[in-house]
Amino acid sequence: DTMLKKPIIVTSKNNDDPDVRLRKEKLAEAGATVIECRENNGKIDLKDMLSKISVRSVMVEGGASVVSSFLETTSPDSKECLVDQLVLTIAPIYVGGLSACKDAKFSGKGPFPRLRKVRYTFAGNDIMALGQF
Repeated sequence: DTMLKKPIIVTSKNNDDPDVRLRKEKLAEAGATVIECRENNGKIDLKDMLSKISVRSVMVEGGASVVSSFLETTSPDSKECLVDQLVLTIAPIYVGGLSACKDAKFSGKGPFPRLRKVRYTFAGNDIMALGQF
C-alpha cells in the first residue's frame, strides 16, 4: 500500500479556515496523505480515523491526552474497543509530569479496565508491563 510509504496527516473536517485549507493542500502537493475525519468532543474521532487507514495494528505513543483518548474506548464487553493490548513503560526519568492519563472516562463496567495476562520485563533501567484488555 503506497499510503504507508508517505506521511499521513490526520485533521478535522470541521475547519473551514482558508489558511488551514491552504496548508492541507500544500501538504498533499508535497506528497503527504491528508485524511479528514469527523470530530468527537472537539477531538479527532478515532474510530472514523482508523476506518480510513488500512492498517491492522497501530502503536500509539503520546502524552496523557492522546493515550486517554484511546483508553476511553476500552471496555471488556465492547466490540468497538480500540485498545486490545497495553505496554506501560516505567522509566527512572521525569518527563514533564506524572499524569499518564488525563481524566480518562472509561466505558463499560467499573471505573477502570483490568489487564489480563500481565507480564513484566526489564529493558535496561526501565520496567515494562505488558497486558491485554
